[in-house]
Amino acid sequence: MAETCPTCGKKLRSVLNSVYPLDDKAQKIVKEHTRQVGPFCSACPLASDTYMEKLEKEKKIDGRLEEIAKEFPIVNIDSPQGWVYDCLDIVTAKTVSYLSFWEHLGHVRALNDKVNSSIQECKSELVRQAILLGGTAVVAADIDYTNYSCNHGEMLIVSITGTAVRLKNITEVLSKEKHVTQEIGELSRAKQLLADELFILRQQLFV
Repeated sequence: MAETCPTCGKKLRSVLNSVYPLDDKAQKIVKEHTRQVGPFCSACPLASDTYMEKLEKEKKIDGRLEEIAKEFPIVNIDSPQGWVYDCLDIVTAKTVSYLSFWEHLGHVRALNDKVNSSIQECKSELVRQAILLGGTAVVAADIDYTNYSCNHGEMLIVSITGTAVRLKNITEVLSKEKHVTQEIGELSRAKQLLADELFILRQQLFV
C-alpha cells in the first residue's frame, strides 16, 4: 500500500490520522462523478465534493417531488369512469398536530389552514407509498378528522387511507397525470440511487 494518496498526497493511516483509501464501491462513485482516474482516499477534496454535490442534488429532487406530488391523481371513488387498473396495496398516512390558542377557540381561518396543511402532508405520504409500490394513482381515498384532548392541550389527527393502483390505460384517461407520474417515477429512482451512493460515501468519509 502506498504511504500517501496518489491523488491528494495525504499520508495514509499514520499514527496521527485515520486517512485510508476508499473501497471499490466508493472509488467507482467518485470516478464516475469527477471523471478523474483516482485512486481516492477518505481525505480527498474530490471525494468530499462528490458527497456534497450529490447531497445537494438529493435535496433538489426532494423539493421537486413535493411540488409535483400535488398533481398525483388521488380520487375518493373506487371506480373512476374509464379507468382500468390493477390494485396494488392499501396506503395510509396520518398527521398529529397540536392546536394553537386560536385554533382551539375555533378561529375558522387558522383551523382551516391547519387542516389543509395536514391533508397535504398526508397526500404527499400517500404518493410516496404509491410510487414505491409502482402505482400511478390512488383510488377510494378516505379522509378522517379527529380531535383529541390530552394533558398538553387539544390535538388534531388527520388520516387518509386509499388503494394504490397501476393504471393499464393511463394514456387514455390521464394525459397530464401520465407525465407527472412518469416524472415522479424517474425522480424516485434517481433519489434511491443517490441515497445508496450517499450511504456508501458516508461510511467511507465520516468514520
